[in-house]
Formats: sequence, C-alpha cells, structure tokens
Amino acid sequence: MSEVLIKATLFKNEYKQEGDAKPDYQNKTICYPDDILQDDIVFKKGQAYSIALWKGDKGSLSVRIQEAYKKPEEQTTEEPVEEPVEEPTPINTSREDIPF
Repeated sequence: MSEVLIKATLFKNEYKQEGDAKPDYQNKTICYPDDILQDDIVFKKGQAYSIALWKGDKGSLSVRIQEAYKKPEEQTTEEPVEEPVEEPTPINTSREDIPF
C-alpha cells in the first residue's frame, strides 16, 4: 500500500451563512508533530493521488490523501522462448485405404 501523505479532520463551519463564500467544513489548525512528519509534504508533478473522505459521528469529515496504488510491473530477464510449431499430419486422400 502506498504511503499516506495527509490525514486531516474537517469540522462543520458554524459561521457559514446562506449565500456566503465560507466553506461548509474547515480545520484551521492542522499541525503534525516532528515525530509524525519528518519531511515536508510535496505533491509531485505527474503523480496520481488517491483521496478518500469519511463522514464522522458528530458531523465531522476525515480526509486521507496518498499516492495512488500502482500494480508492480512484471519484470522478466529472460528472452521469451518460442515453442516449436508441429506441422499437421497430412490426410491420406487416396482411395486405396477404403475398406470396401
């Protein structure tokens, strides 16, 4: 499975009003401790990502972003072996073999 880049919980925005541009859900204080996040999070150009969203019990949303899973490519180091093709047995069309 690919490495999870981001996990976050979003909460219902209590200040959202009809017609305004505020988000429906937000979390203003996402912070990862140094022992959890040792490097900066970088999205790579051309890399596909998988994003998942879960709805929590109290109306919160949980989000997970990770690199998309790729099937490992089959690697063969040997040249493909061609099987010999057998010639079909010719059919005897002479009338000499007919028993009657």
